[in-house]
Amino acid sequence: MKLLSTFLVCIAGLALGQAQPVDREARWKEVAEAEKKGRPKTAAAKLQTIYDSALKEGKHAEAIKALAKRITHEGAVQGSTPEEKITRLQDKI
Repeated sequence: MKLLSTFLVCIAGLALGQAQPVDREARWKEVAEAEKKGRPKTAAAKLQTIYDSALKEGKHAEAIKALAKRITHEGAVQGSTPEEKITRLQDKI
């Protein structure tokens, strides 16, 4: 019985640990800071976390905004043409 209760406590702890929301407002500030410093790769990585979190919480407008900005930053890093950026955006939508 003690083993079962220990197991259930561990499972509950893991579930609660993963349920912590991402503070998207702070992430947006980090994106703005990365943009100011000219770090598109860093901005793109932070935008991915915003996108994932917003999508998970049903904040579709915010997810689309993060996706569009992320594709723009990734294009800046990879030297993509505008047509390629549009294709990448269409693939995600």
